[in-house]
Amino acid sequence: MAFAGAFALAGKGGPFSAPDIAQAAELAAPAALQAQDAVSVTVQAPAETLQIGQVFTAAVEVAQVETPLSGFQFDLVYNPGVIAYVGSSRGDFLASSDRTIVCPPAAQPGAGAVRLACASTGLSPGATGAGTLYTLSFRAVGGGGSELALQNILLPGDDDPPTLIEALPQHARVTACIPVGEISISGPSEGDIGVAHAFTATVNPITGTATTPITFTWQATGQAPIIHTGVDLDDAVSFTWAVTGTQTVTCLL
Repeated sequence: MAFAGAFALAGKGGPFSAPDIAQAAELAAPAALQAQDAVSVTVQAPAETLQIGQVFTAAVEVAQVETPLSGFQFDLVYNPGVIAYVGSSRGDFLASSDRTIVCPPAAQPGAGAVRLACASTGLSPGATGAGTLYTLSFRAVGGGGSELALQNILLPGDDDPPTLIEALPQHARVTACIPVGEISISGPSEGDIGVAHAFTATVNPITGTATTPITFTWQATGQAPIIHTGVDLDDAVSFTWAVTGTQTVTCLL
């Protein structure tokens, strides 16, 4: 740019709650939790820098599921100063089991967290393989970075009582940038040769505070370019000319 101048799951035996899951884990032999290798639970999110107001999606996916699952629950934690939760839709993973699926409304246990869960019932085995648990929508609301971190993951099997399958979470990170908007240059409109003339460039963000650092590249007639990088929204330089005539000063971001 240049300018011049919380839920209930269900297995084959019926619904059960989080305490039941814990009890099942206590009753099961330790090896039961290792019936298979840990299930990979991954967050997929955009790698490119987001603009303020931009809506994007993040998918929570599972892979390497060998033991049939009857449901799932997880919290997705994020930075509410950078992104805001908009909504979510269930993925295709549980539907592959040909069982009846119930998903309670999304819950937000605290600022910067959303809890999602689904349960399935039926005589068919639970879901295996790979697929998407949920797709979530967020809106970028501030400059900076935000982790999309999985917490409190529950993966119950379809046995009775259900056995909890170990989860191996893999997080994601998104970055949002506030555009600098306009830049204005202040300084003298005329002067004498051989005298230093001071100029100041000021960034005017479109909204909030522009994402830093900001690089100012100054160019002036008959002068070598001057480049400054910093966290301030303004920058100052001085130029001295040895000849008379019209001189142009430009600042690029």
